[in-house]
Amino acid sequence: METRQELMQFLHRMASKSYILLLITLFCTSCLNRDTENSNELRMSNATTDTIVFAEKSGKTGNSNYFMILPNQFKTLSIDHEKSIYEMIIQSYENYNIEIEVYKIACSSCEGKEVRDASQGDEHHFYIELTPKVSWKPPLLSLPDSIHGFYNFNSWITTKGGRKNKWDRATFTITENDLKRND
Repeated sequence: METRQELMQFLHRMASKSYILLLITLFCTSCLNRDTENSNELRMSNATTDTIVFAEKSGKTGNSNYFMILPNQFKTLSIDHEKSIYEMIIQSYENYNIEIEVYKIACSSCEGKEVRDASQGDEHHFYIELTPKVSWKPPLLSLPDSIHGFYNFNSWITTKGGRKNKWDRATFTITENDLKRND
């Protein structure tokens, strides 16, 4: 009889512990899978008629990331649930002394250099012109709207979205005027 009671108590304890463990697991996995529809987002948009290459060149590490953006398309640069748009630009770009450059695509037989699309992995390579069309460097400033640049906070267009407009999407748009500036 005692063995039966001990077994029942043991099973009851195990069931309670399993239930608690299941609740903790569900809570933790829901934290890891954040809903991007409720997160702040930075975007780079291409409003030109050319396919362009957006390059992030780190002054601290010397690494470069290249992202091809088709005409009238965009690339998501970063998503963060907790940081404001301003903090995201500072922490992702200014703090790492990231220089932003914009290149045009070049043909493989032209004078260009071969780079890898960071968002596509090792399988997607393309050629870019040797000289960037545009180059922007930190610090992040609040300059007049007439001065268009990645590090001019007033050049970003911020829109509200998500449930009850709780998140921000900031889009920086590269225009034809940006590409003509260095021609």
